[in-house]
Amino acid sequence: MAMLALLALVGGGCNSTEPNQSCDSTPTLTVINDQTPRFEWTPSTCGEPWLSVQDMTDAQHPYVWTIVDTDTWFLPPVTYGVLPQGHDAGTVQVAAQPLVTGHSYKVTLYQERSPGDNFPVEVTSATFTR
Repeated sequence: MAMLALLALVGGGCNSTEPNQSCDSTPTLTVINDQTPRFEWTPSTCGEPWLSVQDMTDAQHPYVWTIVDTDTWFLPPVTYGVLPQGHDAGTVQVAAQPLVTGHSYKVTLYQERSPGDNFPVEVTSATFTR
């Protein structure tokens, strides 16, 4: 969690059809704010993704859910609190907390920018309010 807070914002994205390739365009992150929010990003095929959700209203407990790609690639859409297909509890860095009505949340997509670099960087973010 602390590492996520230290990551720098950089441009990045992907023009590759193969997962985990170097990227050169900025992805677009969309929040579908249904009863249980869903997160989608395009392009979706580069940089092993990490996804975090922060409660921007609660400074003491800002991270309410964080998932990281371990050995298995995950693609959008991702539903809040639901592990992507093929992932287990080891993927969860911060367990999903209940979302609070009236609170604002920031969703951040991190990606490893080059194969095997093991250091994801923030590539895009979006906000939503419950």
